[in-house]
Amino acid sequence: MIDYSINANTKLCEYNLEDFDGNVLETAKLTKLEAQIKNFAFGLNSCEKRYRLVHCDVKSEDESTTIIVLPD
Repeated sequence: MIDYSINANTKLCEYNLEDFDGNVLETAKLTKLEAQIKNFAFGLNSCEKRYRLVHCDVKSEDESTTIIVLPD
């Protein structure tokens, strides 16, 4: 069963996963907290890659909603 909630007010930002030479390995949409946690984990594991911010989406106030998914 799935039990989670998503706050749609959280900004999704576009990040590039880069190695230390600056080569882009992939692009992902993450929240700021997700990118920080992943970069921390890469550091703990001595990986030579990090997520670098490209830009953030800006949502208008009428688009903001909270989505809650609960088990059946």
